[in-house]
Amino acid sequence: MKQRMWIELVEHGTVDVPRSRLSEEAGEEICQKYARWLDLEFPSLKTKNHWRLKAKGWIGFLPLQSGVGINIRPQFPQGHLFQMLEVAYRLKSVCLFEGDATIDSLDGFCERVAHLLALAVLRRHKQGLHKEYVIKEETLPYIRGRWEIDAMPSHQHSLTFPCSYEDLVVDNEENRIILWTLYRVLRRGYCIRSHVVATIRKAVQALADSVSLQAHSADDCLHRRYHRLNRDYAWYHALCRFLLDMEVPSQDLGQNAFAPFLIYMPRLYEMFVAEWMKSHLPERFLLAVQEKLTIAKKRNFTMDLVIYDRETNKPLGLVDTKYKRKRRFSCIQERFNR
Repeated sequence: MKQRMWIELVEHGTVDVPRSRLSEEAGEEICQKYARWLDLEFPSLKTKNHWRLKAKGWIGFLPLQSGVGINIRPQFPQGHLFQMLEVAYRLKSVCLFEGDATIDSLDGFCERVAHLLALAVLRRHKQGLHKEYVIKEETLPYIRGRWEIDAMPSHQHSLTFPCSYEDLVVDNEENRIILWTLYRVLRRGYCIRSHVVATIRKAVQALADSVSLQAHSADDCLHRRYHRLNRDYAWYHALCRFLLDMEVPSQDLGQNAFAPFLIYMPRLYEMFVAEWMKSHLPERFLLAVQEKLTIAKKRNFTMDLVIYDRETNKPLGLVDTKYKRKRRFSCIQERFNR
């Protein structure tokens, strides 16, 4: 990553880049891959023969095949961004900065998260991965569980029995989410320190021996049920959700030395406010997030936050968490200073 030449701009900001710094091929690559997250104007009289880049509210890194990369920074200090991420993804108890006080960039932060997840998985693997009962249907030379006698051919005598039974396995969705996340981290390539890559690869190999590799999204990490046997998986999946949320689709996965990942600041801000209010509201209040309301059976509305009285279940107020550009820094600064 250090060998790549980065073009820097601020979220929602615009930067003019000399024509010599970007090739025509690089401009076409931006239009084809990153138009959703970045506006690009080709050199013209209007732009004084410069490339003009404008961010659309996302922050992060976008590498190009030519060896140039685009680094979109938040308008407020990086330290506040990390605090927002910890609150929004419920990562605070993981001590993300322990031993890495010098982390001051988004790529270093993501690498730290991935390393923590891999280390936690290796510890859990030594103790034993979480197991769940699954129903299996097999034809066996003996009866196990329930004998499905209706499934036996009536005209054929056989010494085998169709059975259905419960088996305790580690190949379940709880573990498959973790394996997929670590696998994607290796493929994306934003972990560059050799000992971190080695740890993640070791964790993937440990899981792959008994867990199937299946694709999962960040949404699969939400609304899962935890109990005393898998309570630690709650923050494993919180780390997975963060890492999977950072991904940006790429047509050439694995070909770059550094893979793109971005954070959409309005969404992060909404998540941060919701989690912050959950932890600070008095006990007598209940907070509903992204609650849907239908009016006149035709128009549907999604309310960012609704505060209820826990005893009467009556709504007491609505909170709109729109990410306003002019006031965002002062609002965040004020929250962290309290």
